[in-house]
Amino acid sequence: RDRYMGRMLSVAVSLVAVFLCVIHRFVFVRQWRPNPSKIMLTAPARNYCDQATISHIATNRVIAIINHQISTGREVGIQVCAYFRGKECMNVCAGMARIGSNKWDIVTPKTLFMSYSVAKGISTTALLQLVDQGRLDIDAPITKYWPSFAPPSSPKSKISISCALSHRAGLHHAQPSPLTALRCWIARQPSSFWAAGVKTLEQAKPVFPPGTSAEYHPVGWSWVVGVIAEKAGQKHISQLVNDVARRIGMEDQMYLGLLPPSVFQNFCRLEFISSFWNPIWSVSTTVRVVLESIVFILFGNSHFWSQLCLPSSNGYFTAQAVARMYGALGNRGKVDDSQLLSENLIQKIHANVTNVNQCVSSPKGRARMSWGFSPWPNYDICGQNAGRCIGHSGMGGCMAYCDLESSLSICVLKSVFEPPASAGGTSTSRDVVDICRAIRECMEAK
Repeated sequence: RDRYMGRMLSVAVSLVAVFLCVIHRFVFVRQWRPNPSKIMLTAPARNYCDQATISHIATNRVIAIINHQISTGREVGIQVCAYFRGKECMNVCAGMARIGSNKWDIVTPKTLFMSYSVAKGISTTALLQLVDQGRLDIDAPITKYWPSFAPPSSPKSKISISCALSHRAGLHHAQPSPLTALRCWIARQPSSFWAAGVKTLEQAKPVFPPGTSAEYHPVGWSWVVGVIAEKAGQKHISQLVNDVARRIGMEDQMYLGLLPPSVFQNFCRLEFISSFWNPIWSVSTTVRVVLESIVFILFGNSHFWSQLCLPSSNGYFTAQAVARMYGALGNRGKVDDSQLLSENLIQKIHANVTNVNQCVSSPKGRARMSWGFSPWPNYDICGQNAGRCIGHSGMGGCMAYCDLESSLSICVLKSVFEPPASAGGTSTSRDVVDICRAIRECMEAK
């Protein structure tokens, strides 16, 4: 009987998955999304950068790749921007963005994308301004600035800021429950969600001895950065991000949540992948892909999400702004005539991420002391020199990074959300890999 019930349950789940695939294909995609051929006629890939600081072969190759991705329906709207030695060398935009409920517009360099954890790299840079100003000791215990974070005699009180930023605190489980998020969403109280997170972090106990291993902290990371910013800098973390935007001349292209009404009406919404059917996926994987897509697209496009300020997760940026910021970091902290971070601090970051003696083991491989950038080098995106790169990917496929030695920075933002289950549990998009590889190979050939 148990075996029979198990089979019946499997059949029921399979039928639900097939039903959702059909609904997705013929309702969500066909009815809501412009036909790929129409997108190609209206908004093919175009380079908005006139500076000849990079091979035109690279730009033309990226344009060809993006046009193929859009014409096949894999992508809908996308931005690709690259900086080399502190100068913009590529700014390609293509496709269409869904603005509001069902209004479509051409993607331009100023179209804002919600890119999930790409925000971690921007929030990290914002916090590092306080280190540069001497207002924050990044190696000090968190309790120096946030006394209620842990009792004085507990092992948790020894967790340093750099340890927590590098995902070594053992608090990856510490975040408000989905029920709390749903309750705050229904009540339209973003501030209650933040308060719940602070309380959760203060009450949480590390899963492993802090500093001995690394485990990705997807959302709880937000409260470490946010509370430390307020305590040490006397500024909200969103204001520090605004300072970054102002320094690099991108004031209207970088928001860490808290979107003004006019901006909320005009940012690019997340889109479903073109098909929920893949012959290599199991039934359970298909169900996960469907559920992840519905949940994270629904949340990511919601007004509630835009009114939160989560340093880990809800940044609204343009690829040009993010690439420009990383362009400064890869150019000894300077872009044009603006010094974003001091050269001395950039050298310390470089020393940290390339020091193998500071690495710790983790389920995802050796983890670097990264100070908030991703501890795990992404060799698919960054190539063989990933160990000297800093950056962060976002759930769904967006990515931004810079190579601290070659001074190349790349940011790719896109609207099609690729659920982690479709990529083996990672945030790496094959489309983004193809784009980054094309740019790297052309640069290396040059």
